[in-house]
Amino acid sequence: MSTVTATILGGVSVFVLGQIVLKFFLDPIYEQRKVLGQVANGLIYHAQWHANPGKDDLNGQRSAAADDLRRISCDLLAVSHAVPVYRFWAIIRVIPPWKNVRNAHGQLIFLSNSMFQGDPLRNAQAVDSIKSLLRMRF
Repeated sequence: MSTVTATILGGVSVFVLGQIVLKFFLDPIYEQRKVLGQVANGLIYHAQWHANPGKDDLNGQRSAAADDLRRISCDLLAVSHAVPVYRFWAIIRVIPPWKNVRNAHGQLIFLSNSMFQGDPLRNAQAVDSIKSLLRMRF
């Protein structure tokens, strides 16, 4: 085998391995990070509704906020399932531990269900819990 052939095969191998790492490991982690950003955005954007639960639903905005938090919660669980060797990435603190993701999912569902009736203090505790579980600072 000539040096040129070996160089080409080596370059192609490195490229293929790089693409495998990118597509199977880094892309799912990146998708989870994007959803974590959506969680933070949803908590801040819909704070007027979950901080003040009530029956009023001005133009369906409270319902839309509840639906959005529920969708984000499900997205968080879905993208987390797609991360291969999840435990490894969690141990090295690249992503939140699986238990934290599950608990945050439950707290987001709780907030979604508490938009129309509930205790503002309990909702605030749920938000604080989500922020802590997912290591968010805002």
